[in-house]
Amino acid sequence: MLGNLDMMWVWLMIFAFFAIFEFMTPGNLITIWFASGALGALLVQQLGANIVIQVLIFLIVSFGSLLLMRPMTQNLMRGDTVATNADRLIGHQFKLENDLDPKSWYQQTVNSDTWSIISARNKLIPANTWVEVISIDGVKLVVREVKERENA
Repeated sequence: MLGNLDMMWVWLMIFAFFAIFEFMTPGNLITIWFASGALGALLVQQLGANIVIQVLIFLIVSFGSLLLMRPMTQNLMRGDTVATNADRLIGHQFKLENDLDPKSWYQQTVNSDTWSIISARNKLIPANTWVEVISIDGVKLVVREVKERENA
């Protein structure tokens, strides 16, 4: 069985291994949880706990920090979501230049960009009808007919 001094070095080496591996993979937070578990095990080893308690603390701290901290750090590491400005078209109203027939491909310029346009209800919408963008599906604006146009 390993002595008390030997276990100190084992936990330090485990910590160093996981910490170095974490620094080699920046931005991913892959092994930092196990490095913290090794520090927890080293702490209880220094307090005189036996090997079973040390291993239990290593597992509890490692998986506990993974479960508790991973969701928070994922949000921080993801950064700000960059809007493409396409979402500003949702709610935008415009007049169809031609019939919007679900059986054919329809494109029209909306706010100086050419978009494919589909009907939300998959039905024919006649030309010169005011429509409103209700969502964006890939590169297609999904529109519905508007009965009463909002004043722009």
